[in-house]
Amino acid sequence: YKRFLTLRAIDPTYIAARYTAGVLPSYTFQEDEFFSADGAPEAIQARRKAGFEKLGKDFEMGARGKAKEAEMADGLSDIRFTDTNRVPFPFQKIVRETLKVASIVERSEGPVLYD
Repeated sequence: YKRFLTLRAIDPTYIAARYTAGVLPSYTFQEDEFFSADGAPEAIQARRKAGFEKLGKDFEMGARGKAKEAEMADGLSDIRFTDTNRVPFPFQKIVRETLKVASIVERSEGPVLYD
């Protein structure tokens, strides 16, 4: 009876995902597709690209933060998980390359974090 209840509680999505992962194609947007995924006009795409590049510069980690992050990422699965699962799959490659969000901070002042 307990096994039956356990089987009923299992989410079928997990099981289905294991079997369909090899069948469904995976894809990632290239830069030209990244900013026009919704068919936006070129003027909007240019504004998006400029804003995304500025955001990337604002999010840039310091040298010490980058070194610590690289050291810890191999050992802490949570860092790898949050790094790869914060955006939809087609956007992950470019977001991961551009937005390196620090997982470790030295201090904070209000909403500002210092690494």
